[in-house]
Amino acid sequence: MEFLHGLVGSPYPMEGTGDVLVSWAELGAFPGATFVLVEPGSGNRFYYNEEGNWDADLTATTNYPLAPKGGFTEVIPGDAGVVQIGATGTAQSCLYLTGWPGAFGAAVRVPIRAGYLSEVIVSCDVP
Repeated sequence: MEFLHGLVGSPYPMEGTGDVLVSWAELGAFPGATFVLVEPGSGNRFYYNEEGNWDADLTATTNYPLAPKGGFTEVIPGDAGVVQIGATGTAQSCLYLTGWPGAFGAAVRVPIRAGYLSEVIVSCDVP
């Protein structure tokens, strides 16, 4: 984890913040999907590059074939320790398998705890 945080310039151990991973339920590439941290809106987005490392310079998911596709570091826990994440780009008709329903159809609410990693698992129609 220290190595991955270093790749995106985030402190490790985490300092009063948490991380969120967004993973597809299915294995295989899913290029072109994007993630948005809706509430509270603070955090550093990253995507997995083709070698499986975190990359904050990427703007969407790549052809990385394994389940985790991206996420956020340095996420400040929102109200009641929950944040809301949305998926856009090629991520269409998504069903979230973890978390709670978000305020709109393409969003999910997920708990954030300082010093911990949360994971959202999503299944979307393949573009």
